[in-house]
Amino acid sequence: MLDGLNVASGFLFGRLTYERFAAHWPHASGLEQVVAEPLNSKPK
Repeated sequence: MLDGLNVASGFLFGRLTYERFAAHWPHASGLEQVVAEPLNSKPK
């Protein structure tokens, strides 16, 4: 899964998923940063 996040050029989410991700990932714990970094840095 992490390989897919790292090589993706962007992400397409539905409104509800986007809102939930947007609320959580900017404040992710240190352990979650490996997932949060690609989600926070690429276009949605």
